[in-house]
Amino acid sequence: MRAADSPTRIRILKSASRLFYRKGVRAVSMDDVAHAAGVTKMTVYQHFRSKKVLLIDSLRARQEERQESLARYIAGTAHLPPVERLGSIFDWLYEYWTRGDWWGCPFVNAAAEMAPEEDAVRKVALESKVALRNSLQEFAADAEIPDPEKTADALLLLIEGATTMAMLEKDPKAALRAKAVALSMFQTRDT
Repeated sequence: MRAADSPTRIRILKSASRLFYRKGVRAVSMDDVAHAAGVTKMTVYQHFRSKKVLLIDSLRARQEERQESLARYIAGTAHLPPVERLGSIFDWLYEYWTRGDWWGCPFVNAAAEMAPEEDAVRKVALESKVALRNSLQEFAADAEIPDPEKTADALLLLIEGATTMAMLEKDPKAALRAKAVALSMFQTRDT
């Protein structure tokens, strides 16, 4: 969230984000958002000119929170050897997925609901994946993994696959299985 955001705007964003994630974008009306945020529909429109703008802003806020959460988690693993530190990304995912009513990637979920010609939401979803990939590349470089770009690509694909399997199986342990694959990938490179 930006520091300039008013408490009302933040409350609307958080309420909308929860509703879009739990019910789906199409199923949520601006009336639903207003009710959940404890404001009038007029207040929602004063802060967000359309449902699409509200969706995009809520996804961007969620992305910012996710990146900050990951950065804090990785910072807390400074005591681990570099490769284990990189593998701890999957521990973060597991913890993230077990914190409540997790139902897949909110960015992919939102993009999947949009019509094929709806590029704005898809663009935000892609931005979230690029930001995660960039973080993974930084973490791989910090861990002195050869070819951090290729490693980031592989880790992102593992994360996306684990995300899909965790959602379909309703089992966050897919993150731990992906971690085992990632660690074996790093061991293979060392030999």
